[in-house]
Amino acid sequence: MEALRLFILFLLLSSITIIVGAFRADDMIDEDEDLSNFDDFLTPDFGGSKPLIRLSGRSLAQQKLPGNYTCDVYPRVCRLKGSAGPDCCYKKCVNVKTDSLNCFMCGHKCNNGEICCNGKCRNILSDKNNCGGCNNKCKSGEICCNGKCRSIVSDKNNCGGCNIKCKAGEFCCNGKCRSMVSDKNNCGGCNIKCKAGEICCNGKCRSMVSDKNNCGGCNIKCKPGEICCNGKCRSTSNDKNNCGGCNIKCKSGEICCNRKCKNKSNDTINCGGCNIKCKFGENCCNGKCKNTLYDKNNCGGCNIKCKPADRCDYGFCGYA
Repeated sequence: MEALRLFILFLLLSSITIIVGAFRADDMIDEDEDLSNFDDFLTPDFGGSKPLIRLSGRSLAQQKLPGNYTCDVYPRVCRLKGSAGPDCCYKKCVNVKTDSLNCFMCGHKCNNGEICCNGKCRNILSDKNNCGGCNNKCKSGEICCNGKCRSIVSDKNNCGGCNIKCKAGEFCCNGKCRSMVSDKNNCGGCNIKCKAGEICCNGKCRSMVSDKNNCGGCNIKCKPGEICCNGKCRSTSNDKNNCGGCNIKCKSGEICCNRKCKNKSNDTINCGGCNIKCKFGENCCNGKCKNTLYDKNNCGGCNIKCKPADRCDYGFCGYA
């Protein structure tokens, strides 16, 4: 009988302890709070994962529960101030909209490099709408490279795509690497086009037709006394096709001497060639200096011939 009485007493004490514990948990809630305002509910099991307990309603601000009160038993703890989130997954309060280990539902983990944005796993390294963080959108013409928005149109380190680097001396122009030193369509900068007949030399448009420092090509320099004519270095001092300037041509029988066209057949200063001067009393006849005072074939002038029996004296045939 004594043992039976002790057993009954133990049952009564256990019941009282359970009832007091329940009252203590309820006391954690504001006495004035209307519990009808809470629309607690359980979501279905997703793929065998433990149920997600989603809570809503007024916050239980300023409330604290002992550590042994977990959200699977007391779901309202997830609504306390300082809670990690309003959702309960595996006895822990989380936010399935932002938790990368429980994204959208309990147990759904995002891959490496992804975070949970509004309940969806997003790659913040490459997603242009969530670049480096949720809802961080790149501008038009930009892509997300390693978590940062980059212009694929003009960024020389990400030209046309992530990690596509332009070489030294190149620009990124419209998504392609271009040489600002030699590209005639992007000379010195993007979309700076050289005119017809020009080439891009060291980032500047130069006329390869007339530029004596870039004649026919970059850095092809003409010698002193030469000019660039139609892409070739020419001496204007003696070039009969460019005498004194480009495309100034001497006539037939003329040569270019000191930038001027001269008749080598009769010019006493350039007789038969430049700077060949005839002596005093000589004339230039057919490119040769002749003494017209005594030459019987050029007596008194070029091509004036004396008779075979006559001689030329002082420019006259048969003079006695």
